[in-house]
Amino acid sequence: MNPKGMTLEEMFGTYDQLSHEWREGLFSQEFRRFANMTDDKKKWILLDGPIDYSWVENLNSILDDNRKMALPNGEQIKMS
Repeated sequence: MNPKGMTLEEMFGTYDQLSHEWREGLFSQEFRRFANMTDDKKKWILLDGPIDYSWVENLNSILDDNRKMALPNGEQIKMS
């Protein structure tokens, strides 16, 4: 996926404070799908585009030792 070809909300999801509605983003949707798989195969999400602080900052929690993705709605997805 090309991170510069979409907004941060389209990529990671958005939470509407008024309606309390969560709309899943493309990256978070794929990350959740991979996290729910029980096989031991390696999984890859390829981000093809120029590196930008705005979307790279959202990946910090995934890349450290705990491998959790913190979503804007407060949910955390842990990669197996």
